[in-house]
Amino acid sequence: TVQMHEAVPILRMMLAKMFCRKMARQDKKAEEGAEPISGVGCVEDVPFYRDLTADVYSPCGGSDLPAVLDVHGGGLMYGDKRLNRRFCAALASCGFTVVSADYRLFPEASFRDAAEDVARAAEFTARVYGKNGFYLAGDSAGAELALTADGAAASEKVRAAFGIDGKLAPPSDGLFLICGAFAFGKSVATALMGIKAGKGDYMKYTSADALFGEYLPRRVYLSSYKGDFLRRKTLKMHELLSARNVPVALDYVPTRRASGGRAFDHVFPVRHPEWSESDLIIRRAARFLRGVPHQSGE
Repeated sequence: TVQMHEAVPILRMMLAKMFCRKMARQDKKAEEGAEPISGVGCVEDVPFYRDLTADVYSPCGGSDLPAVLDVHGGGLMYGDKRLNRRFCAALASCGFTVVSADYRLFPEASFRDAAEDVARAAEFTARVYGKNGFYLAGDSAGAELALTADGAAASEKVRAAFGIDGKLAPPSDGLFLICGAFAFGKSVATALMGIKAGKGDYMKYTSADALFGEYLPRRVYLSSYKGDFLRRKTLKMHELLSARNVPVALDYVPTRRASGGRAFDHVFPVRHPEWSESDLIIRRAARFLRGVPHQSGE
């Protein structure tokens, strides 16, 4: 028979898989009938680490642009570099070279493995494409991974905890984090959906409090909305960064519905970059990361 202490992780895993299947259905639905972003080209399957590859988006005719690594969400359990392809194209249309990279997923990989892959993708993006500026973007679980990878780039202690050998590129010039699945507190023992994150010194750095003891991001643009199930994590992150005097902007939509009555859904700027509300958030974030002052009327 299965004892209670054995059944709890199994139930968590079942719930996590159900949740990820639901998110995958919503992602698929968002793609149906959606128009591609025009004026942006893509080079696919660029190798960067182990057997992992990335897709690289850039505006047609653009050159010497700042670079963004986009880290897809998916609860650490599903998704790949093509999950956010229309978001990456929309971000590229704002004047960036955007890299979307694969990373290893649970259950074959732990949080440590995923964070190492994203850190390597960040180093690759900054070295190859980021000579005129380098930024990180991430949504949901990808936001947590982007933040962790940035901390690893900045701190030798964090790199050592994650078993990342050698130096990485310098930390990013800023982060764009959408509906992030951030972890807080010393008691964090599992990652995001109750999935076992693994064992090791790196576990403490799944807590933003501990991570910020070793590193602070240069600037952060946060996005969430009233109905998002992770909104409190974004609001907490804003408080945490503000208390540490990190330049931070919170783009919080205080409603549950978009214009025309459409309901917002989790990471809607990523799933629906064609919506006017999403376009505004993406362009605000692009200006904030570059240090361009906010324009009145937006």
